[in-house]
Amino acid sequence: MRVLVVEEHRFQRVVAAKTFTYLGCVEVFQAIDREEAMARLQQIGRVDLVVCALTASGQGMDSLEFLHRLGKARLSGAVLLTCSLSPSMRRGVQQLVERLGMRYVADMEHPLSVESLGQYLREPLASANATPRHPLFWPGEEQIRRGMRDEQFNAFYLPSFDLRDGRIIGIDLLPFWNHPLMGVLAPETFLPALERCGLLDELALLMLEQGLALYRELPEHGRRLRITLRLMGPQLLDRSLVLRIRALLQGQRFDVRHLCFELTGRSLYHITLVELENLLRLRALGCELSLAEFGSDQAGSQLLCQLPFTRIKLAERFIRGLPHEARCRAVVQNCVGLALALDQHLTVVGVVSAEQHLALLGMGCESAQGDYLALPLDRDELLRRVRSDQRLVPPPC
Repeated sequence: MRVLVVEEHRFQRVVAAKTFTYLGCVEVFQAIDREEAMARLQQIGRVDLVVCALTASGQGMDSLEFLHRLGKARLSGAVLLTCSLSPSMRRGVQQLVERLGMRYVADMEHPLSVESLGQYLREPLASANATPRHPLFWPGEEQIRRGMRDEQFNAFYLPSFDLRDGRIIGIDLLPFWNHPLMGVLAPETFLPALERCGLLDELALLMLEQGLALYRELPEHGRRLRITLRLMGPQLLDRSLVLRIRALLQGQRFDVRHLCFELTGRSLYHITLVELENLLRLRALGCELSLAEFGSDQAGSQLLCQLPFTRIKLAERFIRGLPHEARCRAVVQNCVGLALALDQHLTVVGVVSAEQHLALLGMGCESAQGDYLALPLDRDELLRRVRSDQRLVPPPC
């Protein structure tokens, strides 16, 4: 790991540099101020982490301009601030840093603790500096059509948990591509190309077929699971997909009340009559509708008032500050009350720690997803967990 420490006080700068060296960082560079730091970066190239204070004092560029230049020039993968920020300021700076394409590690005052740094750097920087598995893979139409024909696309299942007793209460169908040369590819790798090829409907029907086939293998107690399939906005612009879904469900030994279609709000603020008709048709079938990323600028409360949604998924950004930030707690608590008042089922996504789990339990949240609870499971692992009724044990208080 390559680190640049920016600090005007020589003693603090040297101690910080020695701390990073002790933690195993391969190269640790030093700079007195932001101007020297920029000049040094032009010489040595990109570093993995820049350590600096957030101050508005001094001549020349201030700290925020320095961060802006770092991100725009792609000179650092992450930032650690050597100062203590208020929760609201921390959220603002974190958003700025992340929008500039860098990872916000932490804010901590001198002297930098070896234990704290080790805890902060172990996970965040590993993921921040990880090279995407297939960054240069851009599938063409011929590859995608061959993959569909050869049944290379398979559903993985992201569980939703009842936080009160740890039961799996639902699964989201996620498409993965078992590519013969590149291995297992995540949806973001190929979905844009699939949309360009006009095959989103075929993939949605394939995922639904696999989900229904898995449902038939579930034990009796597992047949209460809700199956959720996300649809893209363009898929509702004509009637064909919804009519094909209706035809697929006919004759199935499946309670359609356990089927949910999830949509993001990106295209729903200017919904066409055909799109509204398709939403109503899905509800008339007995299926549920879920609004994803609720609270983001693409999915506000206006959509809950206008469209026939029955479920809400809270945008992940709101729980990142739990349990410590009062603003995040207030937003989540109010969303719980809103869902209750509207008779909507609320699912919180993005749970990554036991602390967040406990905080959500304390606020009355009943359903959640996230890496702390479970990663997407393949068919065999999901069946094993449901058959054994393996439950998530709440962390100790």
